[in-house]
Amino acid sequence: MVSPSGGSPFDLTAEACWPTLLFHRRWRDHAAEAPVLLAFLAERRADQAGRIASGVAVRAKSGHGLYESEFDLFTHSHPALDRLKGFIGQSLAAAMVLIKLALREAEIAARPRPPAWKTWESRPDADDREYGPR
Repeated sequence: MVSPSGGSPFDLTAEACWPTLLFHRRWRDHAAEAPVLLAFLAERRADQAGRIASGVAVRAKSGHGLYESEFDLFTHSHPALDRLKGFIGQSLAAAMVLIKLALREAEIAARPRPPAWKTWESRPDADDREYGPR
């Protein structure tokens, strides 16, 4: 796993599960927000007419006690849900930065090294390789 700060469970980390890159991050406010979010979800569930919103494989899903809500959860506004959406948005933005940095580092590693006598090229190239992309 790759963590920019070196290991807090609240930091975004990336784990390569070939060929898929999985990202992990704990929500620091989970313990405080979970009861409020669960109460909100319970209200939404009580307001829904059926157990399976999509109408797809109703017997199979219901037979296992599954519940399927409408696919519109993030369109609702609720203080705790809005904070969760913000956390998810920040996590996605951080993941995109990590992906962009990884791609840039791969480009740097793959490019040919300039000749040493071209110091105007070799110094920035060496810096890119040692310190990463700027």
